[in-house]
Amino acid sequence: MDNFYTESPLWHEKISGIHALLELVKIREEQSGDVLRSWKLNRIMSIHASTAIEGNRLTLGQVTDVINGIPVWGPQKDIKEVQNAWQAYNELPRLGCP
Repeated sequence: MDNFYTESPLWHEKISGIHALLELVKIREEQSGDVLRSWKLNRIMSIHASTAIEGNRLTLGQVTDVINGIPVWGPQKDIKEVQNAWQAYNELPRLGCP
């Protein structure tokens, strides 16, 4: 079978460059995932601490479950307080706050 292309030494160089860029994209995607997980954990811990100061009795695990939509046993007032805090934090960027 005849080749429908001609091989050039530059191909190997270009393919190598493409491969390096794909690896860089993969690394950046993994790092951004870590940043998002870290951001969410920090926000959960902040909500837990700030609502606990106000007398909320939910544990950090329960707060995490509430935010992730998992039902928990606890005072409905405390659960609603965590849901409201999460919603408020998520509205901040829309209001121009970092």
